[in-house]
Amino acid sequence: MRHTLSTALLTTTLLVPGALFVPTALASDLPSLMPSEGQWAITTEMPPEQKAAMSKMDARTQAAMKQHGMSIDPQAGTMTMTMCLNKENINKWHEAGEARRAQSAANAKSERQCDAPKYNVSGNTLTMDMKCTKPEQMSMHSVFQFNSAKDSYTFEHQITTPKREMHIKGSARKIGSC
Repeated sequence: MRHTLSTALLTTTLLVPGALFVPTALASDLPSLMPSEGQWAITTEMPPEQKAAMSKMDARTQAAMKQHGMSIDPQAGTMTMTMCLNKENINKWHEAGEARRAQSAANAKSERQCDAPKYNVSGNTLTMDMKCTKPEQMSMHSVFQFNSAKDSYTFEHQITTPKREMHIKGSARKIGSC
């Protein structure tokens, strides 16, 4: 089945230059373990090269990011994005970064092809594996560790392309109602 990538990550698409997008999944294809509905804060640790770039960001750019629900803590080396998960979009929670990148990614979407993600649930741990073939080969292995209330989780993404390997970590927590 051909899927167009859209970003699981995810929370990772915001942080990985040139990252591919996670495919939109049908409700029947989604795992049984997912976050609960509400307002979420998703914090990702930035890799060193991104920390360096973000430390040079001017106040105007930071203000524009804040208007889109994103903030940067240069000293901690983290980026936090807030988003509302509700009945209309909860099936796309793993696309957190896509909504923020839609304009710049519009042209690239048609060129990206990925297999449907493969999910595995064991207790409060969700793993997701995905492979893409266009525009270049890419594989991604993600692990989400939820708390029992499903109102917080940690995540790790291992993304491999022919040119580089990336390891991205972070956490998310429900901060209230939408």
